[in-house]
Amino acid sequence: MANTEKVRERRTREALRELKDYALNRAALANMESIVEELELEIMEDRDAARKIKRSGQLSRSIMTLRGKLTRIDRALNAQEHKHRYVLEHMYVYPTPIDRLMDVLCVEKTSFYRLRAEALDRFTYALYGKG
Repeated sequence: MANTEKVRERRTREALRELKDYALNRAALANMESIVEELELEIMEDRDAARKIKRSGQLSRSIMTLRGKLTRIDRALNAQEHKHRYVLEHMYVYPTPIDRLMDVLCVEKTSFYRLRAEALDRFTYALYGKG
């Protein structure tokens, strides 16, 4: 297998993982931001401030990393045609039975899998660039 093919497969696996973790990462980001806000309020009240400042700093770094990741995924999803985005979101972000997706899109199984592959290729390209 050629090296470029291996890179492409690895990036596709990474892109799938990013899509599958998208909703969880959105929830995690919101929760981490809430925790930092709570810690900042407690720090103002000076209850065990040093430990809370350290924890707040760690969370702030995690928030920045996660926010960057989600921004890249959002940009890659927003670059998709509607049908491709729909397939990606309903296959990986908010899993929906394939039969239901085929009915909504009015396509047969072969066409659906071709559309899914095309959507994933386009998403991977938008997320990582040409490899």
